[in-house]
Amino acid sequence: ASRREVEYATLDDLVADAERLVAAGAQTTGNWSLGQILTHLARVMEKSIDGFDMKPSWFMALLGRLFLKKFFLKNGFPPGFQLKGAAAKELVPDETDASQALEHLRHAAARLKNETHRAVHPFFGKVDQTESNRINCRHGELHMSFVADPSN
Repeated sequence: ASRREVEYATLDDLVADAERLVAAGAQTTGNWSLGQILTHLARVMEKSIDGFDMKPSWFMALLGRLFLKKFFLKNGFPPGFQLKGAAAKELVPDETDASQALEHLRHAAARLKNETHRAVHPFFGKVDQTESNRINCRHGELHMSFVADPSN
């Protein structure tokens, strides 16, 4: 199934898109429901502040810090990566009601906007608030591209 083009300049843009899609009862074209997508995005946002439990291999961490952070900030995240093991347990949600997930996303995005502390990212290393918010926008673009726009 096709994906839609999505670009978020701010976390508010991401939340507004999610609100519109939940209100419209949008369906997804990928493996996750809208509720699962929104819950996953909210969890990653919270982990951006509170810290991630997962620890990548030294090679992936080095690759992420040296090359991937700049690439993903500029170009976005490519589809197809599947979390496994501890990362999946931490970040892949069970089926979740989209309205409840939207509230979770709103709360997590508000925390990102208002709290300056950022945990060390497991792949990208130290990031400041601006970089973290941009990473979360790019991450949101990837997952929200799998939500079909009912207005089209």
